[in-house]
Amino acid sequence: FIHCSTHDQVPGVLQRYYSGIKNLVLLHIDETKLVAALKYEEATSKELFPHVFGPINKDAIVKFEFI
Repeated sequence: FIHCSTHDQVPGVLQRYYSGIKNLVLLHIDETKLVAALKYEEATSKELFPHVFGPINKDAIVKFEFI
């Protein structure tokens, strides 16, 4: 599966796992356009994170940005 984050979760994930890393690309995905299954699953923090179970089709990516 591909671990994803909601818009509100991105800052925390960046801080916890990607602090100091440059040249990251953030994909904005329209979950209604995904061909693969999307499930929200509970992390050890009790937060629900979206997971895509398969490849992310290109037409589901509605925006990308360098961060």
